[in-house]
Amino acid sequence: MNDSVFSLKWLVKPKEEMNIFLMVVFGFIAPQRPIFTDSTRVIKLYLCTVSKKVILMYKETKQRCWQRFLERTERVSEELFLSREQQLLSHVLLSISRFKFLASPRGKQLGGVEMSDRNLLIGDVEIVRIVDAIVDYPFPLDEFYPGVPVENWDPWRKEYPTTFATEKTHRLVYTCYVLRSAGQTILVDTGLGPAWAPLAVFWQQTNAARQAFQLLDELQSVGVRPEDVQMVFLTHLHPDHVGWNLLQENGQSRLTFPRARYVLHQADWEAFHTPEMQALLPFDYIGVHVTPLEHLGALELLIKDSDLAPGIAVIHTPGHMSVVISSKGQNAILVSDAFIHPAQITEPTWDCMFDVDKEMAQQTRRRLLERITADEAIVYVSHFPAPGIGRIVRRDQRYYWHAREE
Repeated sequence: MNDSVFSLKWLVKPKEEMNIFLMVVFGFIAPQRPIFTDSTRVIKLYLCTVSKKVILMYKETKQRCWQRFLERTERVSEELFLSREQQLLSHVLLSISRFKFLASPRGKQLGGVEMSDRNLLIGDVEIVRIVDAIVDYPFPLDEFYPGVPVENWDPWRKEYPTTFATEKTHRLVYTCYVLRSAGQTILVDTGLGPAWAPLAVFWQQTNAARQAFQLLDELQSVGVRPEDVQMVFLTHLHPDHVGWNLLQENGQSRLTFPRARYVLHQADWEAFHTPEMQALLPFDYIGVHVTPLEHLGALELLIKDSDLAPGIAVIHTPGHMSVVISSKGQNAILVSDAFIHPAQITEPTWDCMFDVDKEMAQQTRRRLLERITADEAIVYVSHFPAPGIGRIVRRDQRYYWHAREE
């Protein structure tokens, strides 16, 4: 056997013309060393086929080609006549390859932290960025950010043109994150939701949604099925963060992520169920996306800052929680809605229309800025455009957003 590649020709269905085989690369294993004997290392496994269609696919980007091949392999495996042992080994290899596809960074770095196109690896914690929707807000800037004159946005319009829909309106990205640590899969926030979600209906009526309803497809594209998610953590209960909590079936609510605990802070649960908070929007989304979690038995309320998984903790501020990642001396933080626009990092007194307690919101932004820079943390955000991951730097007593290069 070649020391780096071997072929499993038993995968070939006798009457099939195409030649399907697996190539397994063991770059770190010495020749003649038994396979799967070193449990401390992750096998670098790649599946490929030799067929015209797959050769064409490999001319596309590596990530897209690889994902399509995984899907193709799953379909083909159902057609093959395999023994029970062969089926088992095939599924094991396919599972390992999917793990490597998700977990292996491509060599990019941000301040020494390994990254791929949409992934961030903080020590042993993997962060995957998932975009559910992009919305052009119909509200003028001076309404969305009360008290900030439109002309004050001129330098930011030049610096961050993709955050503006028009000269006087804002564009927001609705981002969720998959966190992986110690075998656990956590989804942070659930985005805008399906087409029938109250906020989604509102944006469709105002022609504001540029793209939407993508969460489940995006999760599938990185190999995450709804049943793979063990925890859904909700940073807060605004409608653009809870939209995919539930699905509707025969007029009944069911969990989108059936095996997950839905975790949020008790103070937020209580606050967002008050008539005053529900009156802020012209539709009832709490009763649609949030309240049913309790009678479905999936709700878990926190009463203090807590650890969600090894290296993953949450800290609470009124109406909002941030996710803090610390692993192997590296740090990252998800700031969620503390910063809606990069300008607020430099201008923390610029309040958003959704900041109910404006003084508290400003204090929260300042405290987060101090912590982030003190910890030299990578920052990942909910509403900035791609890449949505970067650092905050301090110059001349002011803070600035520095996005990682694409």
